[in-house]
Amino acid sequence: MYRVLIVEDADAEAIALEGCLARYAEEHGGQFQTRRLRSAVEFLEGSHPADLVFMDIDLPGFTGMEAAETLREYDQETPLVFVTNLAQYAVHGYAVDALGFIVKPISYGDFTLCMDRVMRALQRSRRQTLTVPTHDGVRVVNVADLVSIDVRGHDATYHLAGGGALTQRATLSSIARQLEELGTPFVNVSASCLVNMAHIRRIHGDEVELSDGSSAFFSRGKKRAALERIADYLGGA
Repeated sequence: MYRVLIVEDADAEAIALEGCLARYAEEHGGQFQTRRLRSAVEFLEGSHPADLVFMDIDLPGFTGMEAAETLREYDQETPLVFVTNLAQYAVHGYAVDALGFIVKPISYGDFTLCMDRVMRALQRSRRQTLTVPTHDGVRVVNVADLVSIDVRGHDATYHLAGGGALTQRATLSSIARQLEELGTPFVNVSASCLVNMAHIRRIHGDEVELSDGSSAFFSRGKKRAALERIADYLGGA
């Protein structure tokens, strides 16, 4: 299931896009969950997690291009497709790493050509990003860059490869469920810590040494299951 966000003020164009997505899903066996916003302001004011964004350029207030520029300040990963009758803006799409343009009125043939490219990109990056609503705003991070996650009180800290960390209000169990649904290589080593098995460098007794030089420690109740999962992961690597 892919989450698709359509940012479009014109009802007819939004309906046309939803129809194209439904037809594409039927023909290619995919599933799309669509959500529509009517303005760039609405897009920028809230948190709208998505696997793919279709963005009209000619929106009331802020343009779609301005919204895309803001998006790329904190999210360089989410695929973006512009839908517009302003074909002359196509060259500007490179500045915000747009995957493509669909010119209005939308034809299913043009949509399919663009969507084939989008799906290849989605399949390459599927399960590779995580949306983290931090105190300073929403961040989208590559799961491969996450070394470990620990929780103290009500704050969860995401430790990133190369240094740096992000903090959000969350429980470890809710994060673990999210990571499990994404199919990511994390293991629960204690009641307060998850580690990325791809970043494990050494296990010595109850200590797990990680690629960033930090250490995590097995709790007595978690150690056996964690070691079995790590062995399965390493055996399949």
